[in-house]
Amino acid sequence: FTFYDSVIGRELWKSDGTEAGTELVKDIASGEGVGSSPEYMTNFNNQYLVFSGNNSDWTNPNANGNGTELWKSDGTTAGTQMIKDLNPALGESSYPINLYQNSFAIFNNKIYFSSTAPDGQRRLTVSDLTPTGTYHLDMLAGVEVRATHYGLAFVGYDTISISNEPYFSDGTTKVLLKNIAPATNFSSSPNSFYHSPLRKIILFLANDGTTGPEIHALKDCPIQSTVGGTLSGTNQITAHQFITSTAKLSTNSTTTFTAGNAILLAPGFETTSVKSFLTQINGCTYSTTGPAPVPGN
Repeated sequence: FTFYDSVIGRELWKSDGTEAGTELVKDIASGEGVGSSPEYMTNFNNQYLVFSGNNSDWTNPNANGNGTELWKSDGTTAGTQMIKDLNPALGESSYPINLYQNSFAIFNNKIYFSSTAPDGQRRLTVSDLTPTGTYHLDMLAGVEVRATHYGLAFVGYDTISISNEPYFSDGTTKVLLKNIAPATNFSSSPNSFYHSPLRKIILFLANDGTTGPEIHALKDCPIQSTVGGTLSGTNQITAHQFITSTAKLSTNSTTTFTAGNAILLAPGFETTSVKSFLTQINGCTYSTTGPAPVPGN
């Protein structure tokens, strides 16, 4: 937890629930009353606490410290270290943040957040808690990231026509979920992302420019899907971009393939009934009308 006093400022502390076992972990920012102000404290595999912190002493007229960067702690002084200076120019900070969330996002055993790159643009950033595994992705990002079942929902933008809209990434590929406010240079300002693991939907607030801030829902699905084996019963196979299927559809199967770019029914694909499957090229969509989505699909 963090605690402020007038001597060391706001710093990282730990406690075992007793007075004797409550102590300062590390005075990260030197200087009287100067604290590192840890934020977005994230439990990583019950091994490390990951957070943003500032080791600069603003009372010192000489340039010092790295500014606000990504840190980790194992609860010891020696084990509390800056992971990497992501914006190493003198006097600059990368400001790792994840607004509207209490911590950084975790997906596939890596930390994700938004931070400022040396070019001044905010980008989606990944870390495996090592210096070499901590870097900016080539994805412009706003100030919020939320882990989902299949990847990361985040506020993204481009520098030409789309400003602050909901995007999705698996850590490698970036796709626009929906341009909610398509007017040029108008942003829907999505925020407060929530993921429903049961229904596999992503809920958030956004403004389409007409109805004002409202709750929006988008389906959580992978960038690409590969389907094999034998399918029976009712199935909905979805992907933002591509689906490849070598599946065998049983006589009682009703399967719908829905993708944004292409659906490949590859060698090995079989069906025993002409009407056993449907293909649709309309992306990974979610309708707020009709029955609720089937859990697990």
